[in-house]
Amino acid sequence: MRTLLLTLCLLIEASVLPAQAGPQPSDQGVPAILRDYFGLTAPQILQIVRINADLESLTGVKNQEIAGLQVRFDTELQEPVLDAATVGALAIAMEQARRDVRAAQAQALTSVFNVLSADQRRRLQALQAVLDLQPVIDAGISYNFLQGGGTPPPTVPAGAFRKLPERLPLIPRGK
Repeated sequence: MRTLLLTLCLLIEASVLPAQAGPQPSDQGVPAILRDYFGLTAPQILQIVRINADLESLTGVKNQEIAGLQVRFDTELQEPVLDAATVGALAIAMEQARRDVRAAQAQALTSVFNVLSADQRRRLQALQAVLDLQPVIDAGISYNFLQGGGTPPPTVPAGAFRKLPERLPLIPRGK
């Protein structure tokens, strides 16, 4: 009886809920923290997801190509007599594939930048400025100038950081 009731409830719920056509922008893999920080719209999210999917696809193909070339390169190096032309051609092919990946990554960055509005680009530039400070931040943490993220602050007496009034109130003196 219980199973029948549960099955009936699930069928009713499935018929009442609207069908969703494809994944929603929030399900596309763009973290909520980025969506919120940049204020991304649904069309922007879809474009960014497409750009990143294209990059990931190309990178996967190129990485497979590099792995195959590396195997051939290693096999060639095991030969008793090295063929400089073959070894050189394989090394050049691997380097070209690596450069293709770097070029595709640079193009993806440019494409995502072009999707953003002027205000979003300013936010991105501010974020890049913070990223440029990362070596300084790391050094500051290493040498105890800064406290690393995720570490709880040292305990401070309650009310130690409470703002004091600009002027202390005058207390009338008794005569």
